[in-house]
Parts: sequence; C-alpha cells; structure tokens
Amino acid sequence: MAEPAPRHGMTVGEFLAYDDGTDVRYELVGGEMIAMNPPAEPHVRITSNLFEALSRRLTRPCRA
Repeated sequence: MAEPAPRHGMTVGEFLAYDDGTDVRYELVGGEMIAMNPPAEPHVRITSNLFEALSRRLTRPCRA
C-alpha cells in the first residue's frame, strides 16, 4: 500500500481560519504563513487617499 504524500504548508481555508490572538498580519505564500511588517506612514497615506477618491466617485449602493 502506498504512503500518502507528505503535506506541505497550509491551505487557504486553514489560513483564513487561523487566529493567533495578536494583531500581527500575515500573508500566505506557497502554503507558508509570512508575518507582514506594519504599514509605513506613506503607505497609509496613499491608501487613505485612494479610498477617499474612490468613495467620492461611487454612487449608492456601491462603496469603497
């Protein structure tokens, strides 16, 4: 009888269900969880500007 193939990494479902109880953000790369750096101030500013620009242009019921 053949042995089952070894399991490598985490599935998307497992990743989405994972909660380590901290505010650390992770991304899933090739089945491995990678901790992400906190967003830098310029990134936060760009994200806020994009959100605001999209919000002004969308009409209900759409929203950014």
